[in-house]
Amino acid sequence: MIKKLSVMLLATAMLAFAQDPYSSNPYAPAPTEESPYEDMSAYTSGAPAPETPVVNINEVPNDEPVFFISIHPLSLSIMSILGLPTFFVTLEACLTESMSGVVRPMYLFSTFDLSVDDDEFEISEYGLTLGLRYYWNPLHRGVYIEPELQYAHISMGFNSGRHKDDSVSGDGIGLGAVMGYKITSGHFSMFMDIGFVYTFVNVSGEFDDDVEEVASIGGAYDFNLGVGYAF
Repeated sequence: MIKKLSVMLLATAMLAFAQDPYSSNPYAPAPTEESPYEDMSAYTSGAPAPETPVVNINEVPNDEPVFFISIHPLSLSIMSILGLPTFFVTLEACLTESMSGVVRPMYLFSTFDLSVDDDEFEISEYGLTLGLRYYWNPLHRGVYIEPELQYAHISMGFNSGRHKDDSVSGDGIGLGAVMGYKITSGHFSMFMDIGFVYTFVNVSGEFDDDVEEVASIGGAYDFNLGVGYAF
């Protein structure tokens, strides 16, 4: 009888100190004011945590401008004051993170009344510049250097009521480089550069049935200030 009573007391004591499987886990984090509930991660069955998605930065869309179109207000203003309005437009297309291609057409046309027997002098010119810009910094802004290839055709004519019309025309090819700086802010862009171009010019003219042809080689400075739109 005493043995049975001892076994019952021992079993009761063991049950009293045994952990209730439905009670709180003593090793689980204690509830806090921010999280009054227990951290249920302590009851997981050892299943692996969900994988974190991997984002490829090359697939993130880039909203940086790819094209720039600019006009040259300073050249237009100065040449207009001289009576030779000249229109330049610079088109720039991004090729890589630090390089872009540049195309710059130009056009000039003007007529002067000499006020002598209705004499009139006419001049016209069109040209094209091709360049390749290399930027020191990415995103096509800051300091750059731009090798250039230029072509221009110019023609001049003298119309007189007393004499046969005289005319002269010429073609020029130039090779040079400029260094400049460009800033962008949203869709606004502005650049300024200066450099040197080495030019070969071939000129031919017709004066009173006499035809003359002259070729020359020389250098000239090149300066550009452009204000434009980026998109």
